[in-house]
Amino acid sequence: MRPIRAVIYGVGSMGALIAPMLLHKGVEIVGAIGRNPAKLGRDLAEVAHLEAATGIIVDDDAPQVLGTCGADIAVVSVGSLVGAMYDHFRVCLENGVNVITIEEESLYPWLTSSSLSAELDELAKRHGVTLTGSGIQDVYWVKLVSGVVGSMLQLERVEGRAQWNVDDFGPEVAREFRVGATREAFHEAVSGDGWYSPTVRNTLDALAAELGLTVERSHARVTPVLAAADARSKSLAQMIPAGRVSGLVEAVRIETREGPTLEFEMTGRVYDQPLDADTSEWLIRGEPAAVRLANAGYSTRLLTGSIIANRIPDVLNAEPGLVTIDQLPPARYRPLPLSDYVRW
Repeated sequence: MRPIRAVIYGVGSMGALIAPMLLHKGVEIVGAIGRNPAKLGRDLAEVAHLEAATGIIVDDDAPQVLGTCGADIAVVSVGSLVGAMYDHFRVCLENGVNVITIEEESLYPWLTSSSLSAELDELAKRHGVTLTGSGIQDVYWVKLVSGVVGSMLQLERVEGRAQWNVDDFGPEVAREFRVGATREAFHEAVSGDGWYSPTVRNTLDALAAELGLTVERSHARVTPVLAAADARSKSLAQMIPAGRVSGLVEAVRIETREGPTLEFEMTGRVYDQPLDADTSEWLIRGEPAAVRLANAGYSTRLLTGSIIANRIPDVLNAEPGLVTIDQLPPARYRPLPLSDYVRW
């Protein structure tokens, strides 16, 4: 049985993390696409810190790479929001390459980018391939929670909180979160440009779909986290003075037609204390009894990478189109090479 052939599309913090995970699971990497001039023309092994040279050179010509390398799937980790990612997804789909992405809105974009989602769905179906978004949200914030809700006779409310280190996801995320800005500049940017981060809203949209609930209204707020003392941002390679923005808290509340409410508060910030840790906590209120799920001390970044790897067979086995995680089975542990789980 031949191995799965993959392209690493985006060789930043997450692409470099996922590449060795794929190799460990028997995936053959046949292409690498990037845009950082410092990485172009270099062997993937150099930018992803692999043990041995791969012969795969980082290239910025996506159509050329995707059109000639014979890839089954592209692992896309370039940016956020479907609108900004549309052309990246399009070039993969038009070349008959499946896509799995950590782009957060793609987890469930049907409500927030309905027109673009319909276009991508039609494009994927036309070329016989699948596009799916996944990551930490897939398992820890949607599937695990929905599994516990399955023990309820009556659901009243789901309340979630999570925290993660902004520095783990590279400088683009840190800049998006206005790390280093003054409080005044943060509020000016949010009030002037508006604020929409896909992580929280689209996680709840995916959870609602998973639970068979219909979203009627959503309410969101965002507030800055200010550094209590001078802190260093590794991703930005700069000091964050005390009193400047080190991250943010975003909270979304969704009301459903069926009655239950879904709430999620996410904190993404630069960690500045030795005991800072990623956490996830969910409280499911209903009958016959409330249930609490709590996880602490894990790595959001590492688990995002491993979930992406384990999801690849599900994407390759799925029907063509934009397939969101509510249409997929729960993620599974894969003890064998990933190709063993594909229905070729």
